[in-house]
Amino acid sequence: MELLASFLNLNDLSNHITTSMSNILTYQNEPSRQEKEIEELSQVLDALPINIHIDSISISSQLFDYLLQNSPSMHHYRLLSACLNFMKIEDRLHRIKNILLIILDHEQTLEFRELLCKLLNSTEHSISLSLNYDWTQLETAMYSQHDPKFLTYVWRFFSKHHQTKLEDILVRTLPIIKNNDELFLLLLIDLRSIKLFITMPSFWYLLQRSLGDCTLNTDRTRKCALYLFQQILINDEYKHIEIKEEKFNRSLILIDETTKQFWADFIVLYEMLEDGVVHLIKPLLTKFDRLLSFSHEHELSLTWLFILLQRLFANSSSPLARWTIRWFFNAMKLPDSHVEDFFLEYVVDWSSNNFVFLKGEEISDSQPMEQCLESYLERWLNNSENPNACLLTLLSRIQTIKWSQLSLVRVLYSLRTFALTHQNQSLLNDDHIKIFSSIILTQFHTYAPVLRLSAYASIFDIAINLLDWSISSVSSNLLRFFAFFDRSTFLSKHFQTISTYFAFNIRQLQTLIEEFLVSEDFNSSLDTRLFSLDNTLMEYRQIAFLLDLIDIHNTDILKTIFNPLIENIRTAYQRPYMSINNVRRSIELFSGSIQEHYFHSSNFIKDWLSSSIRLIVREGLNFIKIHCIKQPMAFVKLPTVFLMIGSHDDISRFLQELITQIETCAQQQPGNNWQSLLILFAHSTNWLLTHRLADFNNEWNTKLRILPSLSKLLPLLDQPNVSIPQADMLVAKHLLIANNISSTDLCNNIIDDLFKASAKELPQLFRAIGVLLQQAQITNETKCKLIENAMTALNELDHRMPVYWPCLTAFSQAISSSVTDINVSTLLTQWFTQMLKTCGHVSGIMNVILESIVPIWLHEHRIQSSHLPVLIECVIFGQIYQKDKKQQWQAEQLVEQDESTRLLITNTNIIPEYRYDRNIRVLIQLFILHIWPSLHNAQQNDILSQVIEKHRQVASKERRPRFCTNSLEHRIMLRSLQCILCLTSAIKNSSLLKTIYDYIVDALTRENEPSLRLLSEWIIIRLISEDRTAGLNDLYQYLQHAHQHKTGTVCAWISIASHIPSLLSDQAEQIDYLNKVFKYLSPLLIHSNFHIRTFACSTMIKLLEYIERHNLQNETSYDAYQFFKLNDEKSELARYTTKLQSLFIYQFDPIRDFSLETIFYILPKLSLIADDEYLWSKWFIEIGQQLHLTFPISVHNVSTILQSCPMGIWRLTASGKSEIGGTQDEEGSSTIQYKANPYPVIEALDDTELRGSIKRTELIVVASLIDKQTNLGGLSRTGEVFGIKELIIGSIRILEDQQFLNLSMTSHKWLRIKQVQERELKDYLIDMQAQGYTIIALEQTINSQNLYEFEFPEKTLLLLGNEREGIRADLLSLVDATVEIPQAGVIRSLNVHVSGALCISEYTRNKELYRKINCFLALGIWSQFTFYAQWWSQSNCVLYINPEDLEKVRHEHAIVIMNHKYDIDWLAGWIICQRLGIIQGSKIVGKQSLKLVPIVGWCWIFTESIFLRRVWESDRETLVHDLSKVLANYPKDYYFNFLLFCEGTRFTEKKRLMSMKIAKEKGLPELKHHILPRTKGFTLLLQGAENRIAAVYDLTIGFKNTGAEPTLLSILKGRSCQAEIFVKRIPVSKIPQDTEGCNNWVHELYQEKDKIYDYFVNHGTFEGNGLPRIEVPRNYYDLLNELAWILIIGVPSLIYLFKFLWTSSLLVRLMFVILIGVATIGVRAMIAVTVTERGSKYGEIHKDK
Repeated sequence: MELLASFLNLNDLSNHITTSMSNILTYQNEPSRQEKEIEELSQVLDALPINIHIDSISISSQLFDYLLQNSPSMHHYRLLSACLNFMKIEDRLHRIKNILLIILDHEQTLEFRELLCKLLNSTEHSISLSLNYDWTQLETAMYSQHDPKFLTYVWRFFSKHHQTKLEDILVRTLPIIKNNDELFLLLLIDLRSIKLFITMPSFWYLLQRSLGDCTLNTDRTRKCALYLFQQILINDEYKHIEIKEEKFNRSLILIDETTKQFWADFIVLYEMLEDGVVHLIKPLLTKFDRLLSFSHEHELSLTWLFILLQRLFANSSSPLARWTIRWFFNAMKLPDSHVEDFFLEYVVDWSSNNFVFLKGEEISDSQPMEQCLESYLERWLNNSENPNACLLTLLSRIQTIKWSQLSLVRVLYSLRTFALTHQNQSLLNDDHIKIFSSIILTQFHTYAPVLRLSAYASIFDIAINLLDWSISSVSSNLLRFFAFFDRSTFLSKHFQTISTYFAFNIRQLQTLIEEFLVSEDFNSSLDTRLFSLDNTLMEYRQIAFLLDLIDIHNTDILKTIFNPLIENIRTAYQRPYMSINNVRRSIELFSGSIQEHYFHSSNFIKDWLSSSIRLIVREGLNFIKIHCIKQPMAFVKLPTVFLMIGSHDDISRFLQELITQIETCAQQQPGNNWQSLLILFAHSTNWLLTHRLADFNNEWNTKLRILPSLSKLLPLLDQPNVSIPQADMLVAKHLLIANNISSTDLCNNIIDDLFKASAKELPQLFRAIGVLLQQAQITNETKCKLIENAMTALNELDHRMPVYWPCLTAFSQAISSSVTDINVSTLLTQWFTQMLKTCGHVSGIMNVILESIVPIWLHEHRIQSSHLPVLIECVIFGQIYQKDKKQQWQAEQLVEQDESTRLLITNTNIIPEYRYDRNIRVLIQLFILHIWPSLHNAQQNDILSQVIEKHRQVASKERRPRFCTNSLEHRIMLRSLQCILCLTSAIKNSSLLKTIYDYIVDALTRENEPSLRLLSEWIIIRLISEDRTAGLNDLYQYLQHAHQHKTGTVCAWISIASHIPSLLSDQAEQIDYLNKVFKYLSPLLIHSNFHIRTFACSTMIKLLEYIERHNLQNETSYDAYQFFKLNDEKSELARYTTKLQSLFIYQFDPIRDFSLETIFYILPKLSLIADDEYLWSKWFIEIGQQLHLTFPISVHNVSTILQSCPMGIWRLTASGKSEIGGTQDEEGSSTIQYKANPYPVIEALDDTELRGSIKRTELIVVASLIDKQTNLGGLSRTGEVFGIKELIIGSIRILEDQQFLNLSMTSHKWLRIKQVQERELKDYLIDMQAQGYTIIALEQTINSQNLYEFEFPEKTLLLLGNEREGIRADLLSLVDATVEIPQAGVIRSLNVHVSGALCISEYTRNKELYRKINCFLALGIWSQFTFYAQWWSQSNCVLYINPEDLEKVRHEHAIVIMNHKYDIDWLAGWIICQRLGIIQGSKIVGKQSLKLVPIVGWCWIFTESIFLRRVWESDRETLVHDLSKVLANYPKDYYFNFLLFCEGTRFTEKKRLMSMKIAKEKGLPELKHHILPRTKGFTLLLQGAENRIAAVYDLTIGFKNTGAEPTLLSILKGRSCQAEIFVKRIPVSKIPQDTEGCNNWVHELYQEKDKIYDYFVNHGTFEGNGLPRIEVPRNYYDLLNELAWILIIGVPSLIYLFKFLWTSSLLVRLMFVILIGVATIGVRAMIAVTVTERGSKYGEIHKDK
């Protein structure tokens, strides 16, 4: 073009441009022509050479102004730029000023401002010299916190020629503006000179703020600040800078020769912390002490050090975060206001994280975190001038932070420790108490009970020990604060102290009572739980607390207080004008005070009320009886206090009068007034039979219970009563049934009530069911029916509801009487099994059940055989829980270590949650041992067989030789062996012992895991003691033929051999055994296998020591073998023998150490089993004592030898070298010091052009466990070819190895390679997980997935194992998934390089291309349908939608919910999708039969639609699986929408009526035009979307009566259908994510849809229903697509058909006609499928769900 430029006529070109500009202005009312003209002119301008010069064009100014007024878009940029260049200079200056104004205008759109910034950037900056600019505009924009991006463009425009002006602006604004740091940093960098600013304190404050900013999206800010700081440090011009900090009297900045090393260390540390590589940060942590010391020595601001601490804590590594806080607590000197401010602002916030106080891997041995905090608080508060204010500030900060459970508990505990050591310092005033109350109200309500108890105790102790008691007489918060604490649990401990110091006057108590009596609060059921925050309970507690403080002998004061209250009750019947509320509240106060134990402790009733107690009771009960009819629920539970203190005669008279009045009302008075009295009677008698059973049991059974009137009226409680809630009548009815009131057809009545009752009433129903199940006259069929329906009602409850647990307890107690009933045993077994599965994710359920069931089994001394599988499941029960649950349990264990907290837990009977599941194993293990002698032989054999089978099922699975320790399969095998070992103490049947022996011997040939092998050895040793002859013969055989057996088997029998002498009581037997075993051990001492040699040598030494202890040297071959004790200590065998002898297995004695403590606690702990597997001995004792269990095995180990042994196990490795778990390998522990850039990374060659052309993936391959150079070289080459991001290896020195270089073929020069040594690998994996990487291990495990079926996430870290050993167990526990390569051959492994290459290839395989091709093909097929609808039949579809939502629909994934009322409602949706250009991404969630529809169904399959069988159990898995496949690797800029008909079927009136019956049963409103929606599928679809789906589009479609009937046949006949669609967009963020909330949302949505469609039915249109009408114009794609198909297929087919018919015979023509007829009939049949009336019957059959 530059060559052609010389031939251009510039005048003609100028005229052409002028004409085009004029045309653009002329076509203002014709947008399409105007856009076309703009596009053509832009193309001409783009084609012009850069150096061409055209004279100014006058109309360009007018066009430029026109475009600016009409908000141009980015594609107008070239035209705007040309207009600006074609203007005269004065016009151009004027427009540039306008551009600057618009860029700084907040009200303009971002797109418009970005366009102008680009335009300004392309303008010659020298023109700014001629620009008369108002600089105050720029300064004002900076004050208004302008967006840095736009201000930076303006700044750069002026920076080259107006630097002085800009510097002046920065000098004025920098000290004032403190919250737009990124802007100032960018502006300073653009100035390229900061000499003017380095003397300004505000500049350094800016750098400090920016460097320490750890919030999200501030990475650029920190980098800019670090860049400026480094420029200052390396510039020799700034050799000395010193600025004082006014606030803390230190140097804000000090740069000179003495501080050079300080700043060098600072930069190195900061850069390393920014990179965040943990194993590189750890070696440099020692620099912090040096930096702190230097800061104190030179009085330098500590802010620079605090910046490093902020960045260090921001690292994802928990050990680093704990080190940061611990170092701060221990290193900081106090008093120091700067340190105190940082502590309150940052460190307290850091301490709120859960991991801070948890035990975990630490960087160095250090004291517990709470001790560090206690030390800091001690130094801080002791050295503070005003500790009162410090504590108040600290508590205020604690109040504002969201704390994790453990952290707040431990911080409060540290404060408690300080309080206990500084008693009576009077540091707390009313403000402190107010904050404590606020913390109790806001922080603890979701805490686990044990942690909440600890927090309450800490707060109470802090207040008691540090309170300024002088405020007690004036404080408005102290009394309410004490009311938070339960009297017996907390107050009793410190009551003497409180009574000594607490000051109040009697008037204060009287005021509280008066306020209580006149209040209108209604609380019929007082919440008296330990942590209750019930307002009425608070009032009771305050009054009772003050009563307790009154001198107990001062009866005059008590009379003054209580006379009005007692008088109100006593004379209530005589004074009808008295306020009913006043009397009611008097009774409530009297009752509440008794419940708070005041009257019991003072003997107030006996000493003073005895003379008038009878009258009070009688009058009070009469008052309740009279007013109960008018206000039933306000009085029904008031009699409790009178039933408690009344005499037998008075209460009996009250009950008789109540029955008489009930009978009278029922017979003579209209209405149901008697129901109130019967409810009162039910609650009163229930309380008496619960709390005063001895007094009233006889009278109840002989007089009251058998009254005919009660049996007659009981069913009538179902009748509605406007003044009584149905739920209260239901409760009263079943209280009577539970107390054995009989009536007709009770069973069916209760079953009906089960489905009427809410969760709150279910406990009483279950209690009633329990009573019925015990009645002799009830049939077995009825029993099963009752239990089955009760189970159904219970299973419908959500375990997260608080009421679930009382319901579960009540149901368990109800069925407990039937657990020994053979007629219901199968039903109960199924339920027990179901509950065990539920326990997999909900702790505590089985505990509740067994607490009710086991005592019955014990009482009956028998158990149904059908229940035995449940027992076995309980023996091996226990899941591997999530991290948050483990952290909570670890927190509970930490809290229990405190003696006072442990005592509180015991007194309150709170069971820590970590004990829930483990208690199941303890209870059932003890129960089996206790009941074993009572079981008949078949049951004993059944139990043993099932335990062995559980072990066999896991042991026989095809797995790696060393599966993951602490995995679920490992734990199941461990628990099975523990149970078998315990049973060896109870089994007396020799055949059963033989069964155990044979199985364990066989299992030992396969087992190689140390903890399991040890238990197997122990079992064999115990069984050898029962049958020595056979056992010893087997031992000799295995030792003699060691070469025929696996290493692990031989080592196990060698270990067994070392324990046999202790089993032999006769000395002659011992001598004979020792001589024989020496003969068999001798060849093993020179065995080829290293482990066998080591075990043989160790056993030999142990036997020699045994001979020495028992003086058997002369009788045995001692002299021949004693030299083994004198091995050369430097030899390899001696060294490893010594290591083996140092482990606990050498000290273990199977006879001495046989106890529950050893089996379930000591050995698992020493074997490195996870601590959540331990069962403490005290738990066995507690449960044994509670249930009076006896068992043939001691709980405690009598010896303490094992407890003093170090933890560790001996693993049998394939390489022949031992691997001792639990010990530290010191080799290579020294760190390598790197200088300024401590990153052991080999970067790729810096060839920018070549590297820019390489498209790198996000795949990181970790090969640190691989030690062969050839494998690493091959992986390097493969990784480079496929473009992986990084290769991680164990040592970068391997890059110099010739074998590596031969295979890598220079690939290491282009691939980024990082060193992570094997010992650092665990930290590295944790770090990468925190950065969002998914760790995928290539390993064969029981959970491995097929490599070719696995969907790799984008950010994947592929972990490869050692070729022999695979991946270590501790690393496997960190991975997110494991994959394996399917194999068909005999050899079960591939070379690690080949395996890695296959994985890398599978990751990089382009799965997006498949979807793109399918989208294109789907577009071609779906467009044929829309062609017939839009072009053939001229049908139309109009939208009613928000215009903003219409724009969004093209650019987001969505779920589309549509009503299913018409035959072709789906086709109308397709028409809109085709017009919007999104039809290719349309998918459906439909029934499975749709897959069979020719062409259409097949296309749906290939476009990944989801098909359901309408069976929820299978559909749940289908939905989750298919949705995850769609979401994985979906192409960018391609969007899908799932069409979902929540009704599940097409609409018919019959289906609607059936669904409305279900809606009525569920209490849902009736729908006029829709079927009741099925919510499960939508809920699961939404929850599984992983936040990838942005919105749900609700489409309500209606076809107008003016068009043809909306059927597919009408479309094919060319008849026009007219549809309208009402569309609402609902962002997913506004939809509840929990299951229940989402279900309710769908029902509400369909109620709204019903109203919208009703509007359409009434008006014939959606017009006027709130959304604008928008008609999306049809495009020509489907028309062109159809024409293409006709030309490609249709025309050639017709030609061929004509030739065929012309040349064929008559018979062939006839057959062709028949074929056409059959095809026509088939097409008509397919069309008929779309007819609504011929839809499926799904939805017409009522299924109870």
